[in-house]
Amino acid sequence: MLFLVRALFRGHNGSLVRAIFGGVLLVIGIAVHGAPIFAGIGVVLIVWGGIGALSDQRARRQAHIGNGGRM
Repeated sequence: MLFLVRALFRGHNGSLVRAIFGGVLLVIGIAVHGAPIFAGIGVVLIVWGGIGALSDQRARRQAHIGNGGRM
């Protein structure tokens, strides 16, 4: 199972998977009394996913500019 989670986090849509998984953990952490650790982990995963998405977007933009504007 750990291999599956690691593969999902590193895939093409890894940032999106991190953000979704973080959102689920955040909701569970808020809904379940006595589980604030899930909410904390969820927030960290959401931030990590957002940073990864911005990095991916920047890399694609740099690659596009590096081609001289050609696709």
